[in-house]
Amino acid sequence: MPAWQEVSTAAADLATAQAQLQTYGKIADLYEQEVELLRTKAQRAAQDADSAEALAAQKRERANEESGALAMKRADLGRIQVTVQEIEAVIAEAYRVMEEANRKRVFEHEDGSEDP
Repeated sequence: MPAWQEVSTAAADLATAQAQLQTYGKIADLYEQEVELLRTKAQRAAQDADSAEALAAQKRERANEESGALAMKRADLGRIQVTVQEIEAVIAEAYRVMEEANRKRVFEHEDGSEDP
């Protein structure tokens, strides 16, 4: 049976992980908004280049810059999603430990043992 300290640690880990998950979820939402904004800017820049022959070279350069920024944001978003998955795994493990401790406590209680 996990010691109460382990259960307490698991509960603290769970709370921390849940807070981190919420934070990273908000960060991921912001990155997704930035990705959409950068995608729109890249599309607009490409359309401007097609409509103005004199500005075509300048607009293509801008589109390339925006596409590069988009690629970087997508990479960041991918890393954030991996972090979110890792946090979800920590949460699942914390729930498992707490459920196991609760089952053992209930089992001991049913055997006539007292709860610590």
